[in-house]
Amino acid sequence: MQTLCYISHATFEMPMQMQHLSDILTESRQFNARHDIHGVLYFADGQFLQCLEGQTEDIEQLMQCIRRDPRHQNINVIFQQPITQALFAGWSMKFISRQHPIKQFFQSQHYGQFCPDKLSSEQLQALLSLMYQLDGDDLVA
Repeated sequence: MQTLCYISHATFEMPMQMQHLSDILTESRQFNARHDIHGVLYFADGQFLQCLEGQTEDIEQLMQCIRRDPRHQNINVIFQQPITQALFAGWSMKFISRQHPIKQFFQSQHYGQFCPDKLSSEQLQALLSLMYQLDGDDLVA
């Protein structure tokens, strides 16, 4: 098993933002359930942070789909490593909407905005632990 975290920028803006997010979640939850992939998705400031957990081949297949998805641009893998156990095993795709604790996390790291690409591996692990503790959001467009 491995974990892979990437960031990307959304190609969509309001007023279609909620519809696109809902579609992405529906599609990812279906794909992930079929391929035993788990993870978390966070969206803020027009930017995605998604961490995926699963078998290497399945994660690679999913990343090929994401790279072709016109709703994403500037995809950048920021973390990838083998794991023995999935942190987000209870979710095919946990969604966390913009939340104050995550804003506070970035402020505590001396960043004034959501910028996951600037985090060290240790900071990213701390962010993932925080995301694990937060309640997931239901997104219905």
